[in-house]
Amino acid sequence: MKLIGRIFEVVAAAYFTGLGVSLIVAANLGSDPLTILEQGLSRFFGINFAMTVFLVSCILLSAAAAVNIHKIGMATVINPFLVSMTIYQFEGLIPLVTAVSTNVIVRMIIVLVGQCACSLAFGLLISCGLGPFSLDVVIMRMTKRLKVSYPMIRYVFDISMCIVGWRLGGVIGIGTVITACTQGPLIATFQKFTAKFSVNQM
Repeated sequence: MKLIGRIFEVVAAAYFTGLGVSLIVAANLGSDPLTILEQGLSRFFGINFAMTVFLVSCILLSAAAAVNIHKIGMATVINPFLVSMTIYQFEGLIPLVTAVSTNVIVRMIIVLVGQCACSLAFGLLISCGLGPFSLDVVIMRMTKRLKVSYPMIRYVFDISMCIVGWRLGGVIGIGTVITACTQGPLIATFQKFTAKFSVNQM
């Protein structure tokens, strides 16, 4: 029963991630580095955004399995597929939000709401303890092989994804700054909240 509860938390995290990413993309003010890359790839190749998220997730999962398969957990495998499906379900939000959010302040608030949803999802995944994100598995392996700190490698990845994504058509803007500045504090706050109610912590 405890495992079922933890799997439910993974599913909930996927839905919150899908909602958050869809809101941030709909605001069209910029987003986190990985989403910028996925958005750029989607526009450059003319592929549906949800499908692009799915394909990038498959590549990252394959890379994680190749470099450190022992760190992969159930959530590492399940979450990317669920997230791409939920983004597909929430795609209707994009034209709706775009139509009603002509005011920049309103769009910034939408980005913040989306970031809160994504941070809650991170908190749920951390609390359930069923495995990290594929990208984190790759970066953690690189820290050991290269003897470089996690933040340094993460900065390189984030900057690279932003540049490549932007060159391909992804959006960088005030939303990127909002997500960068609020991600850490929000994840820490939501993790404390989810840890109190997580089945894994009981």
